[in-house]
Amino acid sequence: MRHTSIACLRIAVGILAASVAGIASAQTPIPEREAAVRAVFARHAAEQTRMLTCVAAIEPQHLEGAKSGWVEILGSAREILERGGFAKESTDKLLAEAQPDKLMSMPLDREKTRASCVADKAWEDHLYKFMSYRLVGDVREIVQGRR
Repeated sequence: MRHTSIACLRIAVGILAASVAGIASAQTPIPEREAAVRAVFARHAAEQTRMLTCVAAIEPQHLEGAKSGWVEILGSAREILERGGFAKESTDKLLAEAQPDKLMSMPLDREKTRASCVADKAWEDHLYKFMSYRLVGDVREIVQGRR
């Protein structure tokens, strides 16, 4: 059931990203928008890092799926940024820093991490409520000038 929900959600996000990206302004983004996008990516990357780290420590069988889902989300964000006129160079740099292996570059102390993840289970909501997809909406709003 979870896999069907994930597949449907990914299809919906893809359709939404494509349609919204087509609507996005082709103007060169003003510096405030670029700063806002960087801030949104920083916040989401921190949440994603915590989620991926906890999945690695507690539910390692789901780690590759969580990573690949995040990579797809980053791809949707890239499309929105590119169609919104963001420079390829800055977009590439931003997305390179948000890749799962970059987020999880620190060695994992499995026991400490496990204890931390059991004590604070916000990462579970992030994973099971597909909260990673919020990045796409946040980026879209910034590119369209609604934020």
